Amino acid sequence: MNISWKVISQIREQILRELEGEHIQRIYQISKSDLVLKFRYRSLFLSCNPNMPRVYLTDSSFENPQVPPSFCLLLRKHIGLGKLTSVIQPEGERILDFVFAARGELGDIANRHIIAEIMGRNSNIILCDEEYKILGMARLGGDLTSIRPLIVGMKYEAPPTKETKFECDYMESSDISADIEAFYAERARKEHREQVSRGLLTSVEQKMKVAIRKRIKLEEELEEAKNREEDRLFGELLTANIYQLQQGETACVENYYTNEKLQIPLDGRLSIAQNATRYYKRYEKKRRAEEHILRQIEKCEREIEYLESVRVALDLAEGYADFEEIRREIEGALKSLDCHGTSRLAMTRRENFKKIKPIMNIDGFDIYVGKNNTQNDYLSLKFAHNMDVWLHVQKQPGSHVLIRTNGREVPPEILEEAARLAKGNSKAKDENKATIDYCLAKYVKKPNGAKPGFVIYSEFSSIVV
Repeated sequence: MNISWKVISQIREQILRELEGEHIQRIYQISKSDLVLKFRYRSLFLSCNPNMPRVYLTDSSFENPQVPPSFCLLLRKHIGLGKLTSVIQPEGERILDFVFAARGELGDIANRHIIAEIMGRNSNIILCDEEYKILGMARLGGDLTSIRPLIVGMKYEAPPTKETKFECDYMESSDISADIEAFYAERARKEHREQVSRGLLTSVEQKMKVAIRKRIKLEEELEEAKNREEDRLFGELLTANIYQLQQGETACVENYYTNEKLQIPLDGRLSIAQNATRYYKRYEKKRRAEEHILRQIEKCEREIEYLESVRVALDLAEGYADFEEIRREIEGALKSLDCHGTSRLAMTRRENFKKIKPIMNIDGFDIYVGKNNTQNDYLSLKFAHNMDVWLHVQKQPGSHVLIRTNGREVPPEILEEAARLAKGNSKAKDENKATIDYCLAKYVKKPNGAKPGFVIYSEFSSIVV
């Protein structure tokens, strides 16, 4: 659908019919390019997204950022609770000028303008005072050398008029806003999801690269530490021949294990006894280093496994609230470790969780699915009852799935359906077959200091779906 000036004219007429004389109740900026002005009965949606700019009335509700952007705060300051008095459309233009009567800082009533330019990649939403002096905009305009500079403090000028107008057929519709909203709904949802997830995914990918490089370096150090037997042998042979050797750069001795001659490098500044001691110390240092490196490799493997699980959670997340919860989880898991190494999880603060709801109910059995690692911990360790059935894909990151049994035995067909949910909400979702482990929730435990979502379980069985 191309929103032409004729379609915008229809939208303008509908807005005037339903909102003229109404006061703004709330102002939200749900993304960098999307605004929602909530009136008493309906909301006005404005978007300057270059890929799909649009204006329409809506009854939908939207998820809002916890911290409003600066342009949203500016709008609240200048037109909060303002009354819509007029909507102006320059002839043949894809521009709507919303005129609001709003109370100023000194208590006087003055006009404020929100100008929505629905012009493809040049779309914008601009706030002006009663004399059309620019107060702010959703998208920054050009500089003073531009044909039409959009700079705070300068007077607003409409875009240059083109000789050929962009046109399309007039749309016959009983509710033009509903048609536009329906047309863009899925596309807008996908784009919004990609915008919100892009930053988180980039952060996860960077941490993943760091963890992988660290693991490679640790494996190289481990290989070097394992080659410590030569140092022990050199120290032993030097000690056995301590009275026969002279101080120098090398020592030629017989290896009595193989009956072969062996050249041992020496530090010419040290005596034979001191060189032997030096080799024994190097051997002992490498032995201790191997133990430390093995612990670091194990820790690194756990971090990589955790980041893989975050990747899966980002793929499954849908709304802004899901991504915000994952962001808080990452911050808590990777940055906020206390002195005992235990991650300070948001899941321990129950007020951060809405009432958890089942994904489905089959014959009275509620089935729940965690959307991310924090929810997985809450679902498996706080919400679950001992006799509930817990499921998870085998040896791959994925959601925790819970069947609320209320003490009843779970029929095979319900167990299979829950297993399909565990597969579909995991890294194995695109595989033909996957093995799903399941057990009673009382056998699911979390090790001390483990990352969010990581649990161990016992007394389990498996099912292939």
